[in-house]
Amino acid sequence: MDSLTHILVGVLIGTCAKKIPGLENDTSTLLIVSTASSFIPDIDVVTKVFGEKNYLNIHRRFTHQLPVLPILAFVVPLILFSNTKSNFLLYYIISFIAVLSHLLLDILNPYGTKVVPFYKHIKFNFLSTVDPFFLIIICLNIFVIFKYNIFYYLFLILAYIFLRLLIYLFIKKELIKKYKPLKVFIVSMYNPFKWHVIMEFEKHFIIGSFYTKLINSEMILKTLLDDSDKYLIRNTKEFKTFTALADFYVPIIKVKNNYKIIKLIDLKYRKKDYFYFQLIYYIKDNKIINSKVGFIFSDKKNEYLL
Repeated sequence: MDSLTHILVGVLIGTCAKKIPGLENDTSTLLIVSTASSFIPDIDVVTKVFGEKNYLNIHRRFTHQLPVLPILAFVVPLILFSNTKSNFLLYYIISFIAVLSHLLLDILNPYGTKVVPFYKHIKFNFLSTVDPFFLIIICLNIFVIFKYNIFYYLFLILAYIFLRLLIYLFIKKELIKKYKPLKVFIVSMYNPFKWHVIMEFEKHFIIGSFYTKLINSEMILKTLLDDSDKYLIRNTKEFKTFTALADFYVPIIKVKNNYKIIKLIDLKYRKKDYFYFQLIYYIKDNKIINSKVGFIFSDKKNEYLL
C-alpha cells in the first residue's frame, strides 16, 4: 500500500490502543510507536539512491518477511526506550501489530511482497496500492467512531476487504466462463469499481478493463525473441529482476541509430495505453550497450540511454 495508508493504519492502531489500561495518558508516545512501526518495513526505499535495479531487487523483500517481523517490532520501542520502559511489553505488542498490518496490506495489492523467505512474491491483487475507499474507512474509524469498541474498526476494515475479494472472485469466474482463457489476471485500480484484466490464450493476450463488463479490450499477439537475443539477455541481472515481478510480458523490438532496442513490457501495469513497468536493452554488434529496468512513464525518458 502507499505510505499514507500505512501511516493512517498506524494512527488507527494507536487510537485503539489508548483504551489499554496504563496507556490512556501516554497518547503522544503511543501514536509515535504505532505510526512509525506501521511504516518501518518501507525503510528499504532508501535503496533507490543506488539505482532502480537495486531498489526493485530489495524493496518488499527482507524488511517485509515474517521472520524479520519480531525484530522490526523492537526498533521503535527501543529508540523511545526512555518513554516506553515502564510498559515496554505493551508497546512492543502494539509495534508488532503495526508492523504485521504493513506486511498483510502489502500482500493484498498487485505488487505483492516476498513475505515468505525463499518463495516468490505473494500478491492477491484485490486492493489497489492507493485505495480511496479503504482510506475513507480508516479515516472514518479514526475521526468518527474512535469512542467505540475495537470490533467496530475491525468489522468495517475486514468487511471492505472481504467485499473486494468477493468482487474479484466473481469477475474472475465470469471471465473464465465467458472467454475460457488459459489464465486470468485481474488487477485492482484506483477506481474501486474498475479492474484491469489480462487474459492469456494460446497465441495471444486480451487486455481490457472490467466495469460491469469487459470494456476497452484489445488483443496483443504473443511474440517470441530470437534465440540469439534470448541467449544474450536471459542471464542478466535486469532480466531476472524483471521476470521475478512481471506476470505476463511481451517483447517489442525496434532498430534505431544502428542499435537494436529490445523492450519487455509487463502487461500488469497500465496507464491508459501505456505499459509502464519495462525492461529495455540497447544492443549493438550483438553486445548489450546499456539497459534499464523499472517503472518508466514515458519513452522520452529512455533517450539518454543511447
